[in-house]
Amino acid sequence: MSPDSPTTAEIAPDPQLEKRTRRRFSAPEKLRLLAQADALAHGEQGAWLRRNGLYAAQLSAWRKQQTEHGLEGLQSQAPGRKAADPRERR
Repeated sequence: MSPDSPTTAEIAPDPQLEKRTRRRFSAPEKLRLLAQADALAHGEQGAWLRRNGLYAAQLSAWRKQQTEHGLEGLQSQAPGRKAADPRERR
């Protein structure tokens, strides 16, 4: 098969998929989502999570952050591992 044959087609990437970004939630939005999840009846949480594009692990992490640090714990934090020694921070 030669490169000039009609069966060889170049696949163009979808520009919408090239600009994928991670969703970020503000602290008030996290509180609102946690309140909505807590108000659901037993057995409805799975469908609610799918509709909102969330995972149960996100909710449990947000609950843990809120319990340990209050509203401040739900604020966005810098990504990456924290330095073990303060002298390593630069």
